[in-house]
Amino acid sequence: MEFIAGGLSGNGNLFAVGTDGHRNCVRWTDGSIQEWVGSPVLCACSFRDGAICITSHGEIWRITNGEATQQNRIPGNLTVYGLTAINNERVIGVGTEGLFVEIDIHNGSSVLRKASEFGFRKPGRDILNVFKTKRGLVAIGKKELVYNFEEYPDPKGSSSSTGRESFFFYGTEFEGSLWLSGLLGRENILASFSEETNALYYHQIPDLARGRAACISSFRDQLVLANEQVFLGRPGNWSLIKTNAGERIVAIINRGIQIPMLLSSSGNIYALES
Repeated sequence: MEFIAGGLSGNGNLFAVGTDGHRNCVRWTDGSIQEWVGSPVLCACSFRDGAICITSHGEIWRITNGEATQQNRIPGNLTVYGLTAINNERVIGVGTEGLFVEIDIHNGSSVLRKASEFGFRKPGRDILNVFKTKRGLVAIGKKELVYNFEEYPDPKGSSSSTGRESFFFYGTEFEGSLWLSGLLGRENILASFSEETNALYYHQIPDLARGRAACISSFRDQLVLANEQVFLGRPGNWSLIKTNAGERIVAIINRGIQIPMLLSSSGNIYALES
C-alpha cells in the first residue's frame, strides 16, 4: 500500500491515507484504521471531526467516529488533485480543466465552479493543489498557475499563468510571501510569488531526487523541502537532514502543531529534526 496524504484532525489526531489501487485506508496515530474497497484515493484533507477523501472516480468519503462513509459523487468528469477545508462546513477541491468543487462536509453535496467565474487568467489549465495561508487561499497548477483568494470565493486580484512549462504541486507561506515547489520537466524548481509585482521569482534549490516534486513547508526561519531527501534552510544555504531509503515524503503536516511531521509513502510519520 502506498500512502499519499495526511493531516491533523480537529481533535489533535494525526492520520495517513493510503491506497493499493483497489483497497483504501485511513490510519490514525491513536491506532484506529478505516478501510474500504473501491477506486483509489487521490487526495484528502482534515476537518474538525475527521478526514475527507476523494477517489479517482470522484467519490466523496467522510471518515469520522471510526467509520468510513461514502457520501456522494462529484458531478461531471472532474479529477480532483488537491483538497482543503476552508471552514467547519465546506471543503474546496481543485483539479482538471481549471475547475473548483465546493463540498458540503456534512451531506457530501458538491457544486462545480470554473476559474473563469473568479476572473482568473487562463482558466482552463489544470489546478494541482490548493492550500490555506494566513491571508487567504491559494490554488496552484500547471504552467506557472497561481490563483490567489483574499477569502474564498472572493479573488484577491493577483494571479499568474504563463506559457512556461513549470508545474507547481506544493506551496507554503514564508516571510510574508508565497513559496512554491514543483517540476520543470524532471527537474525540481523553487519559486516565490510576489503579490506586489504579480510575478514569480525562481531560486536555487538543493539536489533533490529528480522527477518527484518536493513537499514544502516553513519551520521557524527556514524552509523545508522533502521528497526522497529532506533539506532545511533557504536558497544558497541548505542542509541535508534526512535521507529516506526506499521511500519518499508525500506530505508535511504542520498546521496546528509546533514541530512539522513528515509523512512517508510507506506510512511512517517522522518529527522534523533540525
